[in-house]
Amino acid sequence: MPRAKQGNSRRRFMKQAVLGAGATAATLGAGSVGLAAAEEDTAPIRVPDEFETAKNAALPAVDFPMTGAQVFARACKEEGVAALFCCPGNYSVVHAISD
Repeated sequence: MPRAKQGNSRRRFMKQAVLGAGATAATLGAGSVGLAAAEEDTAPIRVPDEFETAKNAALPAVDFPMTGAQVFARACKEEGVAALFCCPGNYSVVHAISD
């Protein structure tokens, strides 16, 4: 069946969808009342004290030049998760972990 005879087209669908969305927004007041009520009930975001402690902590000594694998391996060792990345395909990381 040719498209012209079907009566449905993308343009007609989009036109109806936009009209429906506009009518819904007009009926609900575009959500401004609901948003204002939701903003009043929420507590402000509190930044944990650990972030301030970490910001003031001394930075570790880094010996450059380092490859990305060496940087990643060093971070894994410090966090105690180095064994999780010892798998086939991670040869550069595995070698950096073993150094």
